[in-house]
Amino acid sequence: MELKLDLPPPPRETSDMPTTKDAAELEIDEQNAELPPSAKLVLVLLQTNGPQTRAEICDHGRLHPGTASFALDRLEKQGQINSRYSTDDARQKIYTVQREL
Repeated sequence: MELKLDLPPPPRETSDMPTTKDAAELEIDEQNAELPPSAKLVLVLLQTNGPQTRAEICDHGRLHPGTASFALDRLEKQGQINSRYSTDDARQKIYTVQREL
């Protein structure tokens, strides 16, 4: 007896969604060379989509919240991103890429 499952097709990738491959294609300088792939992806998401909350980063990058938090903490400690509390919801932080001076 053959068992058949009626499963929906997997979700399609959209062209505007950065992937880990996009992160790998960034110009890697000394500061970014040691970053884990998740941190590189978060950096690409912030560069392409602008300021975002952790939840938005998780949705856009398909990251687990713990993975996103680890990446955001690492990037913030290196001074590559900034965070500020949201004026709409003080429980959330909004992350932005650090501007070069």
